[in-house]
This record gives sequence, C-alpha cells and structure tokens, in this order.
Amino acid sequence: MDSERKERKPELPEIPLSEHPDPYFERPGYFSLNGDWSFQMGKDPSFPKELKETITVPFAVESRLSGIGRKVMPDDWLFYKKEIHFPSEFVGRAGRIVFTAVDQVADVFIDGKKAAHHAGGYLPFEAMISEVKPTMELSLIVHDDTRSEVYPRGKQSLKPGGIWYTATSGIYGPVYFESFPRAGHIKNIFLFPDFDRKMLQIKAEIAGVFSPIVLECYIKDHKVGEATIGPSLRAEIDHSGDFFPWSAENPSLYRYVAKMGRDEVRGVYSFRKVERRKIGRFERILLNGNPIFLNGLLDQGYNQEGGLTYPSYQAMEDDIRFAKSLGYNYLRKHIKIEPRRFYYLCDKIGIYVGQDFVNGGSKYSFAYMALRPFLNFDVDDLTHSHLGRKNPESRAFFENSMEPTVAYLFPSSSILVWTLFNEGWGQFDSDRLAAYLKSLDPTRLIDATSGWYDKGSGDFSSHHVYFRKVRIRNDGRRILALSEFGGYSCREKGHCFSKKSFGYRFFKNDERLSEAIEKLYLREIEPLVREEGLSVLVYTELSDVEEEVNGLVTFDREKAKVDPSKMKAIMQRLEHSFEQSVKERR
Repeated sequence: MDSERKERKPELPEIPLSEHPDPYFERPGYFSLNGDWSFQMGKDPSFPKELKETITVPFAVESRLSGIGRKVMPDDWLFYKKEIHFPSEFVGRAGRIVFTAVDQVADVFIDGKKAAHHAGGYLPFEAMISEVKPTMELSLIVHDDTRSEVYPRGKQSLKPGGIWYTATSGIYGPVYFESFPRAGHIKNIFLFPDFDRKMLQIKAEIAGVFSPIVLECYIKDHKVGEATIGPSLRAEIDHSGDFFPWSAENPSLYRYVAKMGRDEVRGVYSFRKVERRKIGRFERILLNGNPIFLNGLLDQGYNQEGGLTYPSYQAMEDDIRFAKSLGYNYLRKHIKIEPRRFYYLCDKIGIYVGQDFVNGGSKYSFAYMALRPFLNFDVDDLTHSHLGRKNPESRAFFENSMEPTVAYLFPSSSILVWTLFNEGWGQFDSDRLAAYLKSLDPTRLIDATSGWYDKGSGDFSSHHVYFRKVRIRNDGRRILALSEFGGYSCREKGHCFSKKSFGYRFFKNDERLSEAIEKLYLREIEPLVREEGLSVLVYTELSDVEEEVNGLVTFDREKAKVDPSKMKAIMQRLEHSFEQSVKERR
C-alpha cells in the first residue's frame, strides 16, 4: 500500500446500495438484503457450526468496504448467513431472492434446504420462496478459483499488477427480495420497441395460474398506451401518436406498469435504431437514421474501497456525469458487467455504452499478448490453444453465457456496441461467434476482436494504439474504430493506491498531462476523423485503477487531472470535424 495514500474509514449507510438495482423490472414489494451478514472463510467445504465474523454485503471479501479485506485462495471456502425478518405484508406470499453477482460458484440454502446453484460470477441468479415465513435463514457456500480455465475472470488476478487487478470473491453485487402472490405472478416482461413501425411489441412469461395482464405505458406522467395481454402472452401498443426517439442528446424514456391480479411490475424502455451504413467512401454508425460519432472513455468500473462494486449508486452516477462533463458521449464498459441500474442511469442521463463480454480461459501467452502492440503479426483463433481456450469446457461456458448476457442487458437503450473479444484474451472462433451474437441481438453493432487478431468479422475495424503515433487507415469495408488509445499517466500525491505506477507515457504534473492530451487529440486524432472516417474513439481511461495511474480522475475520485472546459472544447472540435467529414464525403 502506498505510504502517500490517505487512510479513510469507509462510511456506509446501514444498508448500502439499498435502491432497487434493476429499474427495467422491479416490484413495489421489494426490500434490500444488503448490510451485515455473518461470515467465515476456511479450508473445509462443510458449513461451520458458527460464523465468527461479520461481512458487509454486497462487497467482495478482498475489498475494504466488506470489513474483511483478505485475499481468497483457490482452496478457500466462503460461508455466509443472514437471518431475514420479513415485513408482515410479505408473510404468506411467495417471492424470490435475487443475487446480482456472486463470484464464482455458489450454493444457496433457505432454512437449511438447497434453493439454488450458480456458477460464473458475472450474471444474476435467484432462489425462490414458495411461502414466506416471518423469519427465515439464508445461507451460502461459495468457492472461487480466480485461476480457473472455465469461468470468466475479467482482469482479476491473484498476483495483481499493471493492467491486472485484485481478485473479487464471494457476493459482490446487491442482494434483494421481491414479493408476489403464491397463485401466479409475472416471471418476465420482454419489450421489443420497433422503431420503424413505432410499435411496442410485448412478450410476457408467467409462473403459476394465468390471469390477464394489463400493461400501461407512460412518457413522463402522460399515459400513451395500454394493452391487455391474454393467453398468447403477446401484445402490441401503437406509439405513433407519442413517438420520442432516444439519443444521448434527448434521452427520452418511457415507463411501463404491468399488473396481473395482485402482482405488479414496473420498468422503462425507449425507441432507438442502431445500424451501419456506407456514406460516401466510409462505413458509419447511424442512430435513428443519423450518423453519430462515438467519442468515449474506457470505463473499468473499479473503485478504491469497493473493488468491482461501487460504494453507492450516487458514485456510479458521478462517474457517468464526470465523463459527460468532459464532453464525452460514450463509455466502453471494459471487461465487467454492472448491475442493470448502471445502464439505466446511462439511459436516463444520456450517454452511449459499448459493452464487453468478460474474458476467461487459461493463462495467456506472453508472446501473443505483450509483444503484439509492437509487432504486427496474426494468430489463428481456430487453433484453440494459441489464445488460451484449449479447454473445451471453457469454450462451452463462454458460448453458453452469451445468450443470458444478451438477455440481461437487452433492455438498455444506451448499449450500442458489443465487444466480443479484447486483445485476444481467451479469443476463439471469432467469426462464428460474431455471427451467433448478431443472431442473438441484431439491434446492436459488434466489435468482434477489439485491438488485434482481427478475422474480418463484426462491424468494426478495431484498433488499439499505445507506445507509438496513431496511424491507422480506413479500408472502407467496416467502421473504423480506435477502441483504445492514450493511457497517459500522472501520479497524484496522496491519491495513489500503490507505490508502483503503470501507464503508457508519464507526465510530472496535470498541466503537462493536459497539454499532451490536447496534442494527441488535435495532432493525431482529428486528422483521422476528417480524412479517414474514424467513427469510434476510446481514450484510456476514465479513472486510475490500482497501479494504473492513467485515469482522468484519481482512483478515489477525489481529484480530476484535467480541466472539464478545456476537454469539452477539444471534444466539440472533434465532433465538428466528424460532421464536416460526413458532409464532404457523402
């Protein structure tokens, strides 16, 4: 730990992150299960008779905010227990307990009986309760092998350093309970906004006894439509009379309320259309029929005290608004999946999102990963051993996770781009999987191989440039993207996580850093926007992360390294150059 770092006692409410984490599908009958849980870590997989420690959920065992702050090894087992005292209005009804993120393999028990099993670490799962009692005991047994070849791990490492960070183990996403009637309830509502027809297509799933579902739609407080969903569980609502397309400049969100008997679900949706089209010599991104320039930041979503978990939803919102204050309109959510509230905030505030799938596989080859930024060579991703996917179980887990990942994030309007593989980490069969991803979600564009080992699939010719001048060309066949660049670093005294520092080019102070960033954008990037049709930019990065000090704000989010007004002026100039390029080259 850096001796310069200010020691701060984390301050949390009694129930941290208590707001509903899923604004796309939430019930009024909700309460958070975050807060203090009994906890124990040990080498024996049998549940201990007594748990002697207290952990703050939803923070990972390794994080300071958890109250534990210890390293978890592959032979460790994690044990959680919480006695739930249900409000009287929930007693006798049914319900579900939702775990938004538990890393890595979890077994859930309710009153001693196994209620759920989950493996993976980045997607939610639930445990059902058929009849709620006044008091019930919830417990978990969790095992996490960060080195596993099978499960996704993102940038977690047991030996953090450089671009690899402290591992995340156990519960690290909000846990909550929702109540519904025992006879029957709405299991899910799938909304498919048809932009061209101005129609909202609805598909429902129910559990138990069916009764008609009444779904009402609102824009602000104005009711704009209603449908009764019958036994077919399908319906449509015409929005042609109140049609307000969504964009970052005009983030128009509709609300829906769906009722089936005594069950009620609420959520949000919007209309927008993403497509790829050739304008003049170059392929461009179109949103709602208009060319757009995605100018953004790499956003890894790490926090100094909470690791992969934000200390609050306000902190989450602050990151988004900070990016917008600098003039950016795009965040590349890098190697992490957030609770759906993050994407809702992006929808609400108005910022575009590129979403990475989470990498995994065996240990990556030093030659294939570390030398590729300096030497232009290719690697065959059909030979699965080259890029860490020799294990067939690992390949199957990644591919089988694609559909639930798309389903989980599909409701978000702000997500315009999927990134399938990053810099070859665990890359395999990219042509086939890009086609499969497009079949799962034809409403978004695909960056199949961000960085290198491009096989020609997907919608982007996607480049990463560090250590040298940015010189890339547009071949006219796909959208030209600079999906990572920059990484300029400045160490801020008193705001550093580690004595070590990692970055791609170092500067002594904020003034020199800002001057270098301005030169980078105006001398190297702007000509590519004007002359080469560059349509996507992702600067590395939004915040410092552990040893990485190349953020535009420090890891603790206490000190911005750049002047928002000056950054905004640069971004406006780039936007103007993009608009001129589109006009001149039609």
